[in-house]
Amino acid sequence: MVRHAALVLAVGLLASCAALAGIDGPTSTDAADGGTDASSVDSVRPPVGDAAVDASPALPTTASFTVRCNGTALMQHACADKRWEYDFTPCAGQNPKTVELENTGVLPIAYIARMYWTAGGFVPNEPMGAPGGELVGVIGSTETANISSAYNGGIFVLVGSVRPFDAASVTARRRDEGKVACKASMLGTYPTNNELFVAELTATSAFSVSRCTNNIIVFTNR
Repeated sequence: MVRHAALVLAVGLLASCAALAGIDGPTSTDAADGGTDASSVDSVRPPVGDAAVDASPALPTTASFTVRCNGTALMQHACADKRWEYDFTPCAGQNPKTVELENTGVLPIAYIARMYWTAGGFVPNEPMGAPGGELVGVIGSTETANISSAYNGGIFVLVGSVRPFDAASVTARRRDEGKVACKASMLGTYPTNNELFVAELTATSAFSVSRCTNNIIVFTNR
């Protein structure tokens, strides 16, 4: 009996000392969850500092734009072999015409607008020199380029970007779109890898509503 009482007393003294030292013994909560401790909680915390991963936004799939004439957004014709023919009927017969190209996407768009074209060799934002005027440049997101002085119906502008203007063109290219080699290594902040996706924009005649007219290709397709 004396020996048992001494053992109980010793256990009690050890528990008291542990409490004074700030060491907690098992709790009812620990018993319930299998004894989960601080080290296992730390193991599920997200990494900090250099260990954290900063995910960069993905490059948009396509570039996009809108063509306007005297403030009206123009519709595209549904053509079997072309994607980029526009119906200028809403401003037919109106002079002067204000023709604008608006970048409605995220990616920068290079362009070259001319009144007269010959086949082959044109690259957006690379001037070639032309009688009657030529406009070249790059429009950023939400920006607009006024190309009225170079508009003459038919083919009126060639646009290019680091992504296609229609995702379907990657697998089902039509005759007014493709790729061209370019000199620039960057378009805005995006690398071109010396190549641009291009679209050749055409308009129906101001004196006719004929659709899906076959125009020459003014760029060297790759």
